[in-house]
Amino acid sequence: IVKNSLSHTVFGVLGIFVSFALLYLLISKVKSDYYEDVVRSTEITYSAITSSKESVTYEGLARNIKTGKTGFTKGEGAFAVSEKHKIENRRGKLLFFNRMSLVSIGMTVVYSLMAQGDCLIAFVLSLFSLTMTVSAGRWLKELTFPYIYLIPEKPFKKLICAMKEQIPAILFESVVLFAILHFILDVTVAETVTMAVARIGFGFLFMGANLLMLKITGKRVKGIFTVIVYTLLCLVCSVPAAFAGFYVSMFFWAYPFVAYLVTVPVNVLVFMLLLYVCRNVLENTEFLQ
Repeated sequence: IVKNSLSHTVFGVLGIFVSFALLYLLISKVKSDYYEDVVRSTEITYSAITSSKESVTYEGLARNIKTGKTGFTKGEGAFAVSEKHKIENRRGKLLFFNRMSLVSIGMTVVYSLMAQGDCLIAFVLSLFSLTMTVSAGRWLKELTFPYIYLIPEKPFKKLICAMKEQIPAILFESVVLFAILHFILDVTVAETVTMAVARIGFGFLFMGANLLMLKITGKRVKGIFTVIVYTLLCLVCSVPAAFAGFYVSMFFWAYPFVAYLVTVPVNVLVFMLLLYVCRNVLENTEFLQ
């Protein structure tokens, strides 16, 4: 079906079955008994009102609540933030992925199929989906809540501990995504690995772009204006890496993976610069929303 290749056809059919399986699991996990919840809520409210009229202490009906492991087993001071995010991510994951990562991977795979095997277009599309994954991270929301400001630690240390939550998501998502795209794009293993590593480098860059937007606008990505600003900041911050990759590709045109690889140190340097510029964002409480 794809490029008249039997192997691609087999993987395509397997991908369809896997997507249906993931969709089934997603639907089964979503709580859909809306009307039952309304009836139960009405029953509880009526019982509370009746008990209040009769001067009887009301005790809510017990419900089965699945919490799994509760409480912190480690993490003190600023490290409690990263521990909190780790527990929240563990409870909110679906098959080792959070929902935003699943959407990001799905979008990129579909668009890569439409791109008819163009590696550069597929890579750019993967970066577009990555901007959404990073902007939806728990670490960025944490910076707009009051709790992190109350921790008696240095602001920069608290910022680093909050950002730790996003790094495993970027790593895992990039590896899985390009493991799938390896069969769709029909590229070498070296190109696949370097594209995955390059995407991880851009992930750090987009984290810095989110910090810069928070410092400039005082808001995270939540509306049309902030989406436009965030997109422009990501494009501007990506210029050095894009220029470096293009320049290197002119000399190593026979080895395209070198162009992807050279973007990593450039993006890390830009990220370090952005992190230094935005090191004091937790000193300004006007970011609270």
